[in-house]
Amino acid sequence: RFNYNYKERYLFEANFRYDGSSRINPDDRWGIFPSFSAGWRMTEEQFMQDLHWSWLNSLKIRASWGQLGNQNIGIYPYQAVMENEGNYTFDNSSLSTGYAQTKYANRNITWETTTVTDIGLEATVFNGLNVTLDWYKKKTKNILRDAQVTGALGLDAPVINNGEMENKGFEINTQYVNNIKGGLFKGLNYNVGFYFDRNRNKVTKFGADEISGHYLRQEGLPYNSYYMLDCIGIFRDEDDVKNSPKQFNDNTLPGDLKYRDANNDGVIDNNDRVVIDGRFPKFEYAFNLSASWKGFDVSLLLQGVEGKKHYVTDWGLQPFRQGSAPTIDYVKYRWTEDNPDNAKYPRMYMAPSQNNTQPSTFFQRDMSFLRLKNAEFGYTIPKNLTKKIGLSTMRLYIQGLNLLTLSKFKMWDPELDTNSGMAYPNMTVVNFGLNVNL
Repeated sequence: RFNYNYKERYLFEANFRYDGSSRINPDDRWGIFPSFSAGWRMTEEQFMQDLHWSWLNSLKIRASWGQLGNQNIGIYPYQAVMENEGNYTFDNSSLSTGYAQTKYANRNITWETTTVTDIGLEATVFNGLNVTLDWYKKKTKNILRDAQVTGALGLDAPVINNGEMENKGFEINTQYVNNIKGGLFKGLNYNVGFYFDRNRNKVTKFGADEISGHYLRQEGLPYNSYYMLDCIGIFRDEDDVKNSPKQFNDNTLPGDLKYRDANNDGVIDNNDRVVIDGRFPKFEYAFNLSASWKGFDVSLLLQGVEGKKHYVTDWGLQPFRQGSAPTIDYVKYRWTEDNPDNAKYPRMYMAPSQNNTQPSTFFQRDMSFLRLKNAEFGYTIPKNLTKKIGLSTMRLYIQGLNLLTLSKFKMWDPELDTNSGMAYPNMTVVNFGLNVNL
């Protein structure tokens, strides 16, 4: 590691990591991963001071570049390993344990490398407004993954270095700190902040397209992009079914989901699947507030996600899932002969319906939310009172976690990364406390 600081104006730092892993064969086991950073305090320069910008208190620009290695690929994947494949009879009279190689070994694997570049600006203006801007780019190369092979290989695919992925975006963080020195609220100290992050993910090198359920891995798209049928409504009646493209089979009934004929061939099948946006959020943001005045203090933290869509299935959307009763919402707003035009859900069915369970946008939900993540209110008893009972300080407080969530999604916690809600939610917690210092 090397650090250099010249007159508090020019800052430079360099680090070099030399890492080795037994998960990689001895010929490629060691890797060098450097990182560099530099900063320039512009307001310390004479030409900036000569401008006499009273509104600009400090200004710093900085940049960094660094690499890290990844070797999380299991235990010794470069070695050909024999595994117990069960019992066999070789002499028709007794069983013997048999061993065989089940996975093709690749001795040429090496480190997966992630390179991160960041350019930033830090400024303080108007004697209290702190602004931080960052643009970043994260590039991962030589991704460790299973090779794309056919079943003709006869063994499980080997681990190889193949693929590249890019994440880039920008962050904005502002904080305003102030103290009121006169008037009714004299002595009030407060801090107000806002955070914004916009990130874009893209697979830049991958190989052949891979489809896993309703996910698509393809060069030029976000990793695991949504890939599914575009649901455009519910069949109202028999005429609607007859005048629409055939859907997978001849058993389409009024009340079934209707899909868009994306390739205009007159038939709805898997060739009509399309890439759907929403795999990653459009942006994330947060607000914070803290203040103190005459012994009282308060702090709030709100965080939000916008534009994140989630694929939800099973309970709540499929009636009688594993014997569970359909939801009241489903029963009330399902398609029936008496309600063919305003139905929100398809017809009621007992056994899984192929038409109504195809991966489609019907199962997509907007998971955008704004959550009051933390709130705290406290009061510190004046020292002239606490000293009388032999205490240095005493503070009473009430604190709440996850107190309020604003979201269009009502089935379960929108912050959970689950398709069916089968995960423990973020709990709402309220604490009352007393801090005492002797």
